[in-house]
Amino acid sequence: MNLFKITQLLSIFILFNLVGCSEPIAHTPDSKQQVVEHLKLNNNWLYVTSKKQLVDSPLPFNEEYLEKRHVLYDHLQQFNLDNSIQKQLEYLIIEERFAERFYPWPPNQNVLLPLVENWQGAASEILADKTITWLKFVEDTLTQNRNDKLALNRIELNQINEFVFDVKKQLEVSSYANKAAQQLLVQLDHFHAFLSGYRPRSTISMSQQPNGSSWYQAKINYYSGQSKSPNEWLNDIVVAHIDIIKSEEELSSLLDDTLQHALTVDQLLTLFNASKTRDGLDWRTHYVDVVAAFQSVELSSLTPAHRKIALTLANVDLGIHYQSWSYQHAEQFLKDQLNLDQQQSKVLIHFIVLQPGVSIAPATQLYL
Repeated sequence: MNLFKITQLLSIFILFNLVGCSEPIAHTPDSKQQVVEHLKLNNNWLYVTSKKQLVDSPLPFNEEYLEKRHVLYDHLQQFNLDNSIQKQLEYLIIEERFAERFYPWPPNQNVLLPLVENWQGAASEILADKTITWLKFVEDTLTQNRNDKLALNRIELNQINEFVFDVKKQLEVSSYANKAAQQLLVQLDHFHAFLSGYRPRSTISMSQQPNGSSWYQAKINYYSGQSKSPNEWLNDIVVAHIDIIKSEEELSSLLDDTLQHALTVDQLLTLFNASKTRDGLDWRTHYVDVVAAFQSVELSSLTPAHRKIALTLANVDLGIHYQSWSYQHAEQFLKDQLNLDQQQSKVLIHFIVLQPGVSIAPATQLYL
């Protein structure tokens, strides 16, 4: 038996044991679709695809979650994938080596929202116990990594604090008032106190954390579809900006509704008339293949204002995460380039800080 066959069988065996314990299956997953479904179940708290399986799904990014995800990625590589999905899988595998495990509560997702949305009967006690254990894990992990110079930035910290407040507010209403809810509220109060004393890092730049520059480079390589340095992209953006005529009225018509509250990947796709039906593997984009979606856009459906917005987004993304712009610098740049007010700038900056690299995609896939 050759080495590849042995590796394949071992991967299937591990997959069966890791995933099978949380979802009864009649046989070992033998298709790409089955592996993708298991991957979605593993991400269930990050983006719910099966409410029934929530109790059995691991919370991020504990060892159970990370081990399952690694095996699923490995198994998925054994199938013939189309080029776009193959590149996304390679990107996700590269990300495994970076800092996700150091920040177990991703600040772009309220992990506990599915908890209150599915709070019912006996399952509430199981969910409460599971969540209490996870909150302790998050606190321990953040404490250890803060000591090792790995820290959340203030935007990430404030966002998680808002998530905790929202969950507490919902659990405190009478319909949730049982013993399990009270125990969980005690832990949430403790966690909130911990966050209140947490000291964030001074910069909002991804590149200013350990291995952050390499991690960011991997992101822009994926979202742009090209291996170019941030400096090269910045030079391209400057050249592409030269012949753009800024129409404030047209910019306003595109951005006023989009930037009212919080920008999402779905809204970014809608802004550029991009398809949302492209199936992907990344829970952060709600399983839309963002790169393929932007590649499908008909340029004839866009205006010079779209181009201006796309290039500005890419410039700010690179400015924050590569050049270490301050919040104030980014805010002033957005005011100068897109005539955004403080609230609109806040929405856009928060999106770029919480979703590094995504804002590179419109400019690099459509105009550069």
